[in-house]
Amino acid sequence: PVFQSLVDHGVRSPCHTLLPTLSAPIWNTIATGKNPEKHHVTSFTVWTFPVTNEVLPLTRIPVICYELDWMLGKVIKWTPMNSTFRMAEAVWNILSDAGLSVGVMNWWASYPAEPVNGFCVSDHALYDKTLQYVLGGESSRDPRSVFPSQLLPELEPLVVGPQDIPVDSVARFIHFQTAADRDWYVNTKDYRIFDESSEAAMFKFSYPEDETMVRAAMHLLKTQGQPDFFAVYLDGLDSMEHKYLPYYFHQRHQDVLKPENVARLKDLVPEYYVYLDEVLGQLLTMMDPNTIVIVVSDHGFNHGMEPNGNYNHPNAPPGVFLIKGGDSKEGVQITTASVRDITPTILHLFGLPVGRDMDGRVVTEAFDLQNIPITWVDTYDTAPRGRGRVEPSKMDEAIQERLRALGYTK
Repeated sequence: PVFQSLVDHGVRSPCHTLLPTLSAPIWNTIATGKNPEKHHVTSFTVWTFPVTNEVLPLTRIPVICYELDWMLGKVIKWTPMNSTFRMAEAVWNILSDAGLSVGVMNWWASYPAEPVNGFCVSDHALYDKTLQYVLGGESSRDPRSVFPSQLLPELEPLVVGPQDIPVDSVARFIHFQTAADRDWYVNTKDYRIFDESSEAAMFKFSYPEDETMVRAAMHLLKTQGQPDFFAVYLDGLDSMEHKYLPYYFHQRHQDVLKPENVARLKDLVPEYYVYLDEVLGQLLTMMDPNTIVIVVSDHGFNHGMEPNGNYNHPNAPPGVFLIKGGDSKEGVQITTASVRDITPTILHLFGLPVGRDMDGRVVTEAFDLQNIPITWVDTYDTAPRGRGRVEPSKMDEAIQERLRALGYTK
């Protein structure tokens, strides 16, 4: 009903995306209005080579360099892409500099958390219980994961781990018809192992992460108040569709899916949409009713199972764009929105100029803005950001295993 309300009283559009459909570059395009070659977040990962200490952003090993495969993780150091490699100002930087308050949570490649006029909870924050449960690690308590760092002890008690989710509450997503079904779920211990007996692993470790970020968001909105700009990224649905769309389209894959797993998992994806609808409703109850709401995704999904049993998005079907509030039109569908357009549109809604060096534009067709001209500035990237640097953390191994499980890396 919440999504439907946005559709009925706002504007919707396919959200045209970039090739290749890699989330880290695209989400940073969403945040900057610029293509990856300008903002420089071009991959999920960064490799550091020995002797020279040369740093190379790269997600996959080129075919012509297959001999590097055995060196990766042994001689060549692997770390996730981080915020220091972004060479363009993000929308939260621009708004902060303009004196507006901001809150941003869980954005791709936002670690280390940047100083802002408000708060930043990076994509490395608050996942410690997953780290402990799967990898046997200790709580990182990394002060670089949150800005201001003193928020971290306040947020840590809100962290939800797999063991904190009652099995009965999981039944809304996964069908437990028998005691064997419940045992199958409970006995899933490790998301590094993906086979027929541990098909629940992606859900078991992704759902608590979304729950953690939602709890943290609700807490910050309650205790800090609603900032002028608030953004939260929830990555659970992407993981769910990678792993469980084959079960939703199970009739296409009867030759490879086990019938008992089909019975358990066939409704997981649509039920996750219901869950996210509820989450959006909870967040909106914390907001001023005049808040302009934007829902955006970085891509859609293709039909067709990959060799690893997952669904993927190589042909870049469009994602989702919804906007409601302010001067947005009501009940209108357009077809023109792009991931490049989010930041220029937000800047215009705040009455700020759009950067001439941005690759996106203001989605004017979504608004009744004929009397409000677009203003321009040559660029917001006037201060040197320094060279990107490797920032190892205790979360690196967990992130590496997730990327491998989703099929982005080997």
